[in-house]
Amino acid sequence: DPCIKLLTAKPIGLLKYLDSECQRGMAASEGADLVRKFNKSHNNDPFYEVCGPSTVWRRKDNTRTQAEDFLIHHYAGPIIYTVSEFIDKNRDALFSHVYDILAESTVPLIQDLYPPREDDVAASKMTVGNRFLGQLNQLVKMLRDSESRFVRCIKTNNTYAPAVVDKMSVLRQLVCSGVMAALEVRRAGFPSRMPYRDFVREFRVFTPRGVCRDDAELCGKMLHHPHV
Repeated sequence: DPCIKLLTAKPIGLLKYLDSECQRGMAASEGADLVRKFNKSHNNDPFYEVCGPSTVWRRKDNTRTQAEDFLIHHYAGPIIYTVSEFIDKNRDALFSHVYDILAESTVPLIQDLYPPREDDVAASKMTVGNRFLGQLNQLVKMLRDSESRFVRCIKTNNTYAPAVVDKMSVLRQLVCSGVMAALEVRRAGFPSRMPYRDFVREFRVFTPRGVCRDDAELCGKMLHHPHV
């Protein structure tokens, strides 16, 4: 959630900031000027980090980061972003009448790509970042309203060759998908999503005196046992 707020929070979330700059027309900041505004607004955010030639961060090609770079600490790891034509790319939206024509298509794929616009959404607000924010909010709502289960697929090598395992690539995928972090939690002895009844049965030696309304209340009292 904190990382998502860094991107979406009003009024200075990165995507919100980007949209506000698009509204300024020719006066919009670009490149290093835009990054300086990001740095000023989010310098103290633990998920945001300033980049540049004087920092230790390197780009993917191992060259020094520049003034137009910034870094976000995602769950999967730190990602360096280079602000190059951000404003123009964010404005890369269809004209409203073209969008409305596509939204009336009877092809299911086109309908999914171009859902009908709300009446109060102006064409100037139909930016790439604005559409991404809408999709992100829908995804977050769906995850919060459901019990998600993920199947993690690991690619053994980048050449699609059989019986070949690239150990570094596999390890990187395990780290980025959170598998290694989950193993560290398990190794440290922190069970995840353990039912209250199972907790009471496992640690019944810490059961306090008195009557509790349910297992949840009993677990709370067990955790405050003087020998815990």
